[in-house]
Amino acid sequence: MKKIIFVLLFVIFVPKLIWGQGFNWITPNKDYLKLYVIKDGINRITKQDFTNTGINTTGIDPRTVKVLYKGNQIPIYFYGEQDGIFDETDYFDFYGLRNYGGLTNVYKESGTSLVVDYVVNEYYNLYSDTNIYWVDWGGSYGLRFTDYSFQSLINYPKNYFLKDIHFEKDLFYFLGEKRNQFDYRNFNNERVTGEGWFWREFQRGNSLNDTFSSPGLVQGTGDCLLKIVAYPNSYTDSIQNEHRLIIRINGNIIDTVERNDYSRIDTTINFSASLLNVSGVNQITFTYSGAGSYTGRLNFDNFKILYPKKTETSDGFLSFEPDALDTVTYKFKVQGINNIQSISLYDVKNNLRITGFTNSNDTLYFSGKRNGKFEISSGVITQKPFKIKKRSVPNLVTNTTGADYIIVYNKIFENQAEQLRQHRTSANNFRTFKAEIEDIYDIFNYGIENPVAVRNFTKNAYGNWSAPKFRFLLLFGRGSLDPKKNMESSVYYNNLVPVYGNPATDGYFANFNIGSYVYFPQVSVGRIPAYNTTEAQNIVNKIISNDNQLPERWIKNFIFITGGQNSSEQITFANQSNSIINSYISPNPVSGISVKIYRNDSTGGVTYNYQDSIIRSINNGSTIVNYIGHAATNVWDNGLEDPTILSNNQKLPIVFSMTCFTGKNAETNERSFGEKFYYNSNKGAIGFIGTTGWSFSGSGNTYNTYLFQGFANDSVRFIGDLLKYASGKLKGDSLIFASKNTINCYNLIGDPASKLLFPKHPEFDIQLSDYWISNPFPTLRETIVLKSFGKNIGTYADSCKIRYELFKNNLKISQYDTVIKNFKFTDTTFYKFSLDSAGSYSVKISMDPDNWYPLDEDLNNSVT
Repeated sequence: MKKIIFVLLFVIFVPKLIWGQGFNWITPNKDYLKLYVIKDGINRITKQDFTNTGINTTGIDPRTVKVLYKGNQIPIYFYGEQDGIFDETDYFDFYGLRNYGGLTNVYKESGTSLVVDYVVNEYYNLYSDTNIYWVDWGGSYGLRFTDYSFQSLINYPKNYFLKDIHFEKDLFYFLGEKRNQFDYRNFNNERVTGEGWFWREFQRGNSLNDTFSSPGLVQGTGDCLLKIVAYPNSYTDSIQNEHRLIIRINGNIIDTVERNDYSRIDTTINFSASLLNVSGVNQITFTYSGAGSYTGRLNFDNFKILYPKKTETSDGFLSFEPDALDTVTYKFKVQGINNIQSISLYDVKNNLRITGFTNSNDTLYFSGKRNGKFEISSGVITQKPFKIKKRSVPNLVTNTTGADYIIVYNKIFENQAEQLRQHRTSANNFRTFKAEIEDIYDIFNYGIENPVAVRNFTKNAYGNWSAPKFRFLLLFGRGSLDPKKNMESSVYYNNLVPVYGNPATDGYFANFNIGSYVYFPQVSVGRIPAYNTTEAQNIVNKIISNDNQLPERWIKNFIFITGGQNSSEQITFANQSNSIINSYISPNPVSGISVKIYRNDSTGGVTYNYQDSIIRSINNGSTIVNYIGHAATNVWDNGLEDPTILSNNQKLPIVFSMTCFTGKNAETNERSFGEKFYYNSNKGAIGFIGTTGWSFSGSGNTYNTYLFQGFANDSVRFIGDLLKYASGKLKGDSLIFASKNTINCYNLIGDPASKLLFPKHPEFDIQLSDYWISNPFPTLRETIVLKSFGKNIGTYADSCKIRYELFKNNLKISQYDTVIKNFKFTDTTFYKFSLDSAGSYSVKISMDPDNWYPLDEDLNNSVT
């Protein structure tokens, strides 16, 4: 059989309307009915449906009832509305559709730009197949189907229509084409060439078999159509058209589709209706075979059969479309109609309720436009939305007080989100606001689940709420890359707060340059990837406890870990780490203590217990843990495999994981390395910056440098601001794919308003263990030497006064002041004195007694 030469577009019908352009389509704090639709067809809503949700219909004028879809009215037919009273027998019909995937752009990198490669018309939606319709009432009269009773004398020339049957199973996800192991194009956050959900991966000789029936088949009237979508997953430059897909129907080969390299299969084939069975089932088989001996691979997506079906119904219901676009009215006949008295007949494309029809025996005759879409029922319509509930939404569009800190959360975390919001109000003096994810879906995407709703909300808040603009965005809840649980292996599939892209980027929600694909955050953004309330409570407790901590000496530590699979890599990573230490940690103003754990186990090198050193050092405490090396979703090289074994209690660092995959926050079969660092109580980290995809060595090293530059040179302490700072610095190179990918994929697991304990100023600390005395039991007039070695656990101090005060019987008898110059972390001062008579003596040692550094917390500045 030959392929047809025209392009056949399968268009999913929606009523004629213009989608709402703003977010004021729904009135806050007003009751609506929210309708959840998962099946195409006419739905009937009764008075009982209102009362079942708690709506009192008394006083509702049915003439004012309106059905809204994507912010605009669609027509309905309301039976019994003429008297203005909602009676028990009243009802209304509306045409609803499931939520299709629809026309979707697929992109490719072209030079320094991302351009559309092709467009697919997806049957299944990526996030949810449930569509949302709204019922409103009051005010003006609602939009209605127009009664149409015109009688045409022109008979429609065909007794059949093309019935389509769609076959598709989304069983695995493929990131897109790549020509070799060094081709990283498919780590794009947008959907790229060859990416998507597929049914099966074919290898040479593999087949896929399915069956279908073709009731009402009309033979001898024309061809059937077969539409196939698939994508090659291998290539060879030595064979032209190396991919072969052989299609059989009922054992007959109807075509062999050939493709070269990665050329997509999106084709329509015609074949004779005589190959199908009038009764019983038909079998269709797709077999993949490479050209010659080529053993390739091909990802099979879906297929659709269209066959000529007689215009008749056996169950009292029929949905069909004629074959033309013109609006000429024809006389149609439909057989199999047994109850003419209960006929409901709608042209849902032209918004008509057809009232002019007749019958003869079991044949219905009616007049309709040739471009129409007809929905016919000869019995009582019983189809309803699978869920109906009363719904009102808060005002998220305007805010007269504005906000500094916004939490987007899932309702299961209501208590924890409110606890954290109150903490930020009291501890940080922030203007705080929290928005529940269903409210966001409802207002900013008409109730339909899609991450674009969150971006619409945050962009609106950033641009339209009262100034100053908000600074922090917390996404409170884990997302999922498989929110519909397509894969049986998906365990963590609940999409509590959605993610965007695969690999995921949370920068998408914090960047408001619509049309750009570089998602550098314009506000500081982070995610608490809690999957249940226990995790959420543990995390909130950890955040609040960390915020309430006073600085301790461990905050002066900075751990640097490097990996590498060979000597060359180990040296390279060590040099990168040393460069950061020498530039930002050892010098002023940080003057920190670097703890180096460098892998050096290549042949001839020094070996030691690498993992134990990592665990022990983190347990001892550190402000920042920086890792450079290789990794997977759940491991740092051969270093650390399970962060849950840590026991660092409240000595919580931020982790910079400059390697691949460890920042994933939406995997469906496991919890990632970064998540494990974060969600366990009383251990791990206060934040984790890592990538959800590939980490490019060049841009990754630059990004790492910017993180430390922000911390050391610009005194950035909010952990979300560190990510924002580094991304903002790197965006100048975002025309380079590696830099764009680094900006987009490095995310923060953590509350962006969590603050590192390392202060922006000197912080002095002396304890009872920080002195030495030459003789604890001196004799009279003996020269006693007292040494003190207090610490500066904050930033560099050019000078710090140390005061020694000698007391006898609680009365001060002597004082000696000295000054430490260039005070980084620790230094020693001396005080010499003697005792001239017996008594009870004590010495008080004070650091910064004259308060040269007013920001210093003085509770730990003296010992006696």
